Amino acid sequence: MTAGASPIRCSSKSPCRRKSRNEHYRDFGQTTKPKLSAKLRLPATKVVTVMLRGSYSLSFKAPDLGELHQKQIWAITTGTFVDPLRSQDGARQIRGLLGGNPNLQPEEGKVQYAGAVLELPAIKGLSFTVDFLDIKIDHLIQVLDVGFLLPTEGRRLFPNAVVRDNSRESRGPVSFVYGISENLGDQLDRGIDFGMRYSLPRTRLGSFTFTAEATQNIKRGSDSKQGGAASSTS
Repeated sequence: MTAGASPIRCSSKSPCRRKSRNEHYRDFGQTTKPKLSAKLRLPATKVVTVMLRGSYSLSFKAPDLGELHQKQIWAITTGTFVDPLRSQDGARQIRGLLGGNPNLQPEEGKVQYAGAVLELPAIKGLSFTVDFLDIKIDHLIQVLDVGFLLPTEGRRLFPNAVVRDNSRESRGPVSFVYGISENLGDQLDRGIDFGMRYSLPRTRLGSFTFTAEATQNIKRGSDSKQGGAASSTS
């Protein structure tokens, strides 16, 4: 893999910057991902000064060698699990197929944020920030464990990950679970970040800065792309 990045100002008078990152992978070819960012300081008042900021970027993450080419093997879970569809069987170990997946596709992401920085002239060193974030990842690479796949939510999102022996009954015992690396679909995270920063005047003992941060999740969801319904939490 080779990579390069170059910052380019949009214009001499524009408060925005444009960057591009070019990467070449032997397995996945060449990709170029841009990033645009901008800042705009509004006219100051005696009460507050406001700077608006925002950015838009695309990302690319190729699978690593282990995710692609690790040898697939059969294994047994160290712990025991109760199959919710066959609770009469009690807790038992589950057989799984583990390893890499040469058919993996790269993860691709889109990140957007817009926000503001507020400073109070009456209190030097005090500032507040608020930023809206929207992050979406396509073709998310992940390995899901048995403890997630057996319950209702796992069965709904990934209906093909648990293979059962239905030769004798409609809900037969679990034959095995797929534990190989997979492109599990899309993931969305949306929220608001809040921040406060207060820097005390410098003293003989040094500089002291106090910060506080909080995040409000607006939406978090995923779509497995494997026949199950999309999952969303707000």
